[in-house]
Amino acid sequence: MYLINTPGITGEVKLPGEDTSYSRTIYEFIFNDNADEQTVTRLIGEIPSEAEFMFYDKDYPSSSDPGAFVSIKRVNNQYSMKRANHGWSDGWEPISFENLAGYLSKCIKYNTGSDSMSKMRLYPPRPLPQKKWWQFWK
Repeated sequence: MYLINTPGITGEVKLPGEDTSYSRTIYEFIFNDNADEQTVTRLIGEIPSEAEFMFYDKDYPSSSDPGAFVSIKRVNNQYSMKRANHGWSDGWEPISFENLAGYLSKCIKYNTGSDSMSKMRLYPPRPLPQKKWWQFWK
């Protein structure tokens, strides 16, 4: 995944165990001043299958804190989306590539700062669980 080398995106790679409980590499990035619709289209197109991509939508009407964290999953070429924030979440629902690109384009301005809410994250698929040594004898 080379999203952080895309024009319009500035990012970093968090290695496993570095400020996170995940045992996999996490990509954190923001949009920079060069971000446009082409940046968004490339970003969405490069989400690996089974990975989870998350960004912030400050305008989403929420019953708790303002806004919502939007999670996107791609399975093959099908995209699904869900929103969540402080104790609530809605279910996964399908979204087309075009609608997702339009939605994320409207949220560029909320994903440009250095605070944790502004950082988009990409969580690659979890690796398959390894068998424990005692499971080989079953």
